[in-house]
Amino acid sequence: METQKERNRKIIRAVIEKAQRDCPGSLALVGVNGSFATGQAHARSDLDLLIVVNDGAGDCLAAAFVQKDMQAAHDLYCMSWDRLRQMARYENPHIAKLMDARIVWSAGKEADDTLGEIRAEARTRLSSPFGAEDFEKAKKYLSEAEHCFAMAYSADSLSNVRRWSTGMISSVEDGLTMLNKRYYRLGVKARYEELEALERKPDNLCALIEEVAAARDTEAVRKASAELLKAVTAVFRKTGESFAAPKMAPDPEDLAGTWEEMYSNWRGKMHLAAETGDRHLALESLESFGWMLTEEVGGEYRIGEYDIMAVYDPDDLRKTEAGFDALLCRYREECRSAGVKLREYEDTDAFVRDYLRAPDAGSDQ
Repeated sequence: METQKERNRKIIRAVIEKAQRDCPGSLALVGVNGSFATGQAHARSDLDLLIVVNDGAGDCLAAAFVQKDMQAAHDLYCMSWDRLRQMARYENPHIAKLMDARIVWSAGKEADDTLGEIRAEARTRLSSPFGAEDFEKAKKYLSEAEHCFAMAYSADSLSNVRRWSTGMISSVEDGLTMLNKRYYRLGVKARYEELEALERKPDNLCALIEEVAAARDTEAVRKASAELLKAVTAVFRKTGESFAAPKMAPDPEDLAGTWEEMYSNWRGKMHLAAETGDRHLALESLESFGWMLTEEVGGEYRIGEYDIMAVYDPDDLRKTEAGFDALLCRYREECRSAGVKLREYEDTDAFVRDYLRAPDAGSDQ
């Protein structure tokens, strides 16, 4: 039986011969990637090639086949220069084919130079200091992990729970690799080795992943997935703190009208919810109130910490109502302390008098 080395040479020669016969001028580069490039090849390893083509005619070089005698399968697919340039933008950590492929055939200096330029662009991105843009790229994978986690909790079978939890693991791994501005060099067989080398990661990352893989039933998979996502989210939160804009001390005009808007939008709804026992209305009102208070206002200005949902009691909406009023009153005092001129009137006539007063005439309030 022929050796893997001999087999690989035959396949590479076949690609080159087919290109010269069927699409002359289309083939730009052929490189060896994957386990034969990293030294991880085993008895059934496939040959992973980087086949770069100049145009659509080169797509005829793609092929997928099973090799019975060596119990191996191969998937030869082509990549355009545009696809390589896209990889160089480093939107995901799966760029080893671009960065590490060992070139074994080239159409000439132009192709070599073009690959060198694309690789240089990617290296520049990878070597630059980790910044806010990099953090946002990594966060996309955390969002994907959160989606997979939610789907795992709503799935109706152990098979589907495992499917979504595995998707969560992949997104977690990609997100953390991006969070460290790395890319996968060794492939999935050595994934734990590469994850352990990351600086920004949970200390027990691989053990947490293994817990998900070892879980035997639906609840165990969900519980292990929750622990993994919780630990990873904490790493993202800590990393993100260095990129968060410092909150400003508010000037009176910054908070002007915000207390009145909160009162107008949600106080009546909260009192109605308490009167009618409408839990849904109470929850929705609290959530909207909390968003404005903690995100729209509190996300930019220093106004203290507010735990909005801590006041919710599904068994006592009057108590919930009182808690909401206390939060609204507390924010009112923060506005006053900041020098905000609050617009409160005893009746409609008082408002109308002040509203129609000439701009330079002052105010009753």
